Amino acid sequence: MVATAFVGIGLATILGGMAQLNRSEAQGREREQQLVLASRKIRELVATQEYVNAPLDGDFTAEGLPEMRWSLTSEPGQVESLLNLRITLTSGGGQELVVLDQLAFAPATTTEATN
Repeated sequence: MVATAFVGIGLATILGGMAQLNRSEAQGREREQQLVLASRKIRELVATQEYVNAPLDGDFTAEGLPEMRWSLTSEPGQVESLLNLRITLTSGGGQELVVLDQLAFAPATTTEATN
């Protein structure tokens, strides 16, 4: 009888641990997906030079995640000709999910000579 109770307690503990492991794994996959989305988006904005129009924002409807939003901000870097870019992913409820920073070259500004 006591042995059966110990086996039952042990089995419940093992099953509880496995459930927690599955939840942690799902959270890890979700976090990885968020990081990949943020990284791809900031690389896209740098490659297309859209970052010069910062602040920008949008969502991931094309990726099937319309509830997930992104925003990009830009500020002058500590070195001339560099900008600090920051992309932030938020959930539909406004919860901040991921923040990534990246440096990008500031576009050259031209001035026209006046005659």
